[in-house]
Amino acid sequence: QTKRSKEVSKLGSTPSDAAIALLDLPNNYSFANEDEFQYFSLFRDVTIFQIIPYFDQTPFRTLILQACDIPSIRHAVIAIGALDKTCMTVNDQRALCFDRLSTNPTSHHQNAIREYTKAIRIMKEEVEAGQPSLRTTLLTCLMIVCFEYFHGNYRLADAQIHNAIALI
Repeated sequence: QTKRSKEVSKLGSTPSDAAIALLDLPNNYSFANEDEFQYFSLFRDVTIFQIIPYFDQTPFRTLILQACDIPSIRHAVIAIGALDKTCMTVNDQRALCFDRLSTNPTSHHQNAIREYTKAIRIMKEEVEAGQPSLRTTLLTCLMIVCFEYFHGNYRLADAQIHNAIALI
């Protein structure tokens, strides 16, 4: 059974659930490792709903998940998922959930920083080569803003917002 069919069966048996699951999974690449896939899945299934909880998320969610075919956006999304996993692991340890202590929050945080760095490096290389569209650059900037806010770096997030506005 493929990863795609496993994800569809996990999400539900109704046709609409299956259609949404297929829509949400990027098609044009494979993940470098199981961690990337797990962080992406966490972002897709949990984190994205926390980022924008107050309005209909379907258009935004669809836009971001479909844009994950673009490497800079995909790595930024994986970074946000890894950062969320870090927070979840730390919270589990604080709550003394010993059954979940097998995962190390430090490794998830290191993975988050590594993926975030990849996203920025790829975006920078594409901009220098004149390759990305304004849409791609702005979506990557948006994911960077989300990462920085989630990480608590409000000044960097605000600076990234100003950079994105300057591009428009």
